Formats: sequence, structure tokens, C-alpha cells
Amino acid sequence: MRTNVVSSIPQWLSPASYNLTASALAFAYVWVSGS
Repeated sequence: MRTNVVSSIPQWLSPASYNLTASALAFAYVWVSGS
């Protein structure tokens, strides 16, 4: 799961504005899933 998320990070780096939202949502999702 985490490997897939890490692989998706470069794609989020393309749009700066979307990157901030995607990073926050992804982090929260992984945090909840990890728990």
C-alpha cells in the first residue's frame, strides 16, 4: 500500500496546488489505514 502511495507522489508534484491537497488527503488516508 505504502509503496503504491510513494510511487504516486511524483505525479502529485506536477500541479503545485493539487499537490498540497493530495498530500494532505493521502497522508490522512494512509494514517487512518495504518492505524
